[in-house]
Amino acid sequence: MAGLFVAATLVAGTSLLTSQPLPAASPQQVAFDAWLDGKAKAALEARRAEMATLTTRAAIEARQREVRAAIADTLGLLPTSAAPLNATITRTSRREGYRIEHLWFESLPGFRVTANAYVPDGPGPFPAVLGTAGHADEGKAAPTYQNAWVSLVRRGFLVLAYDPVGQGERIEYLDPVKGGSRVGIGTREHSMTGQQLLLSGRTLGAYMVQDMRRALDYLGSRPDVDPARLAVAGNSGGGTQAALLGAVDPRLAAVIVSCYMTSWTEMWKAPGPQDAEQILPGFVGRSLDFADFAIAAAPRGFLVSSAIKDYFPIAGSRAVSAELAPLYA
Repeated sequence: MAGLFVAATLVAGTSLLTSQPLPAASPQQVAFDAWLDGKAKAALEARRAEMATLTTRAAIEARQREVRAAIADTLGLLPTSAAPLNATITRTSRREGYRIEHLWFESLPGFRVTANAYVPDGPGPFPAVLGTAGHADEGKAAPTYQNAWVSLVRRGFLVLAYDPVGQGERIEYLDPVKGGSRVGIGTREHSMTGQQLLLSGRTLGAYMVQDMRRALDYLGSRPDVDPARLAVAGNSGGGTQAALLGAVDPRLAAVIVSCYMTSWTEMWKAPGPQDAEQILPGFVGRSLDFADFAIAAAPRGFLVSSAIKDYFPIAGSRAVSAELAPLYA
């Protein structure tokens, strides 16, 4: 699937730097894509056959162990870090019933993650939600996501909303003259970074998970947070991030994924391609599908929320829910 992603973005797409159309795919490329599709669909058929055999708790738990290991491996997770977070609050904004702490922390030495902590009035400790933004240029500050964070903090949740790399205050390809990204914020920044990481044997998803794991470390360091009540919630690209984190970090009590969970069978019919963190090398080849993110997270709460007109087809979301229902019963 990594080859399919690179082919789709480099051959049939546009140049990320010039935005000029590239030549149409050659007959050889079309044949190669068809071969990849056949391999992927065979892997998904093998998965369907295996899922039909999961009729006992022992079989389900064995599948879960396999899935957790496979997702971690295809992500290429970075080693767990004990480096100082060096968290710094730069200013505080007062609001009715809560405050916003504008801050940054380091997910890797010298690699800053910008974030806002929405903190309810009162002593705490509070249940906390890690808020993952979708592909909005503004990242954590996009109005849609701010509305979600405010809704949660007014209900007594402490929310840590951060900027994914390539969004908000974390532009990687900054043009100082233009005052913005050289390649385009969001998906274009992600794809540019992701293609370079693939060439070095890494994935963008691994670095996003590193940001989120360290964000949980930061939440756990706060005396006003209850570490037994941590959740992650995200929409679209933020839903991708939430699903990835839920599959690999056992500290979460709940995972909320909006406009991401579907099935690869349905994704073949949808507009594409997706960007770097949404295409994990070897994912489908290992007979993995979207539902496996929830299988890895079980038995913790896993909410699937979808829209009827979205890049991630709701027919696949319904199939995921149907597949997961007996496993969560």
